[in-house]
Amino acid sequence: PAGSRGRGKWGGLIINGNAPINVGVEAFGEGDTGAYGGSNPNDSSGILRYVRIEWAGIEFTPDNELNGIAFQGVGSGTIVDHVQVHFNQDDGIEMFGGTCNIKHFLCTGIRDDSFDWTHGWVGKGQFLIVQQRGDDADNGFENDNLGKNNEATPRSAPQIYNVTLIGDPKGPESDVGMLIREGAAGTYRNIIVMGFLNKPGLDIDNTSTYAQAKSGALTVQNCIFFDNAKGMAKASKDGFDELTWAKTSSFNNKEVDPMLTAPYSLTSPDFQPKAGSPATDGSVPVAKPPSDGFFESVSYIGGMGPGDNWTQGWTTSAQN
Repeated sequence: PAGSRGRGKWGGLIINGNAPINVGVEAFGEGDTGAYGGSNPNDSSGILRYVRIEWAGIEFTPDNELNGIAFQGVGSGTIVDHVQVHFNQDDGIEMFGGTCNIKHFLCTGIRDDSFDWTHGWVGKGQFLIVQQRGDDADNGFENDNLGKNNEATPRSAPQIYNVTLIGDPKGPESDVGMLIREGAAGTYRNIIVMGFLNKPGLDIDNTSTYAQAKSGALTVQNCIFFDNAKGMAKASKDGFDELTWAKTSSFNNKEVDPMLTAPYSLTSPDFQPKAGSPATDGSVPVAKPPSDGFFESVSYIGGMGPGDNWTQGWTTSAQN
């Protein structure tokens, strides 16, 4: 109905599971959303498939807003495939620990971070896409282990393959493509990061996170960065030169136009690479994911390949 469409008009979706977290055996969700956590990494919270969450993220109190979807201690037995979160007031999706895996997940017009995780998430993700709206946006990825104890275990260390993160170069709001901090580790491969206005495509923060990068527990490889106002990454800070690290030749990260069809269009976006794109022609090597029954082996960088517009027919780009 008229007037009912806007960020924060309703709460959002909260799923509480019994998988491990790193803040104790059990925790309680933001906004009084219940208890979660446990000792069963294979726990199932059911199936979420072809679901669209719009206009959510209601504010209970200042700095206490709901995510579009909060996966709180959710286990790997849960199926999450083909989901969109659209115009959320807080984060699009946030993982609070657990082992849940996500696939074909689209976040559009999110006011805060599009994909956020903390509390020791060790799941998997493939075919993820973000498109920001510069009226109000923060980071594409904001990835933490635990703020109060950066060394808490299980440590956040997801495996992420095939992602497209689109900022808004017209702004005024559009921050970091991938912010990784507070002791988080993880595997990041085949990612396109472009159009972030205010900060670089990649930002690694905190001494504890630098240690993960130096040890090889945190890797960012086979990625394309383009049109980010502050470049690929920051130069040396606090004794760790993340730009030099990101440009390590064996990492196969490049700053080059991925030649996507219409990544910045707010009415008819198209994230497929055009013919001759370095995302598909081999000039940026494509990393092969583990053969584990979840990941699919593809021949392109990014969250969508040519001729495979998996967002078509069930997602929305409507702004009101």
